[in-house]
Amino acid sequence: LEKGDLMIIYTDGVKDIRNKSNKSFGAEGIKRVLSNYVEYDAEGISNCLAHALVKYCNNQLNDDASFIILKAE
Repeated sequence: LEKGDLMIIYTDGVKDIRNKSNKSFGAEGIKRVLSNYVEYDAEGISNCLAHALVKYCNNQLNDDASFIILKAE
């Protein structure tokens, strides 16, 4: 990995979180969050992703959602 590269490992529940219209967050939602906060450290990106997931489903998680974000220094 090069300095600044990100790696995310996640359960299927992260992609499968659904909003009130029953649309899943999906890989595109994950990519969007990662690209919006790429300048943050791994903890900051993790916090932003967690916040985005909870907001997306209006705090009504329909599945377990676990992830780990690593950022090369």
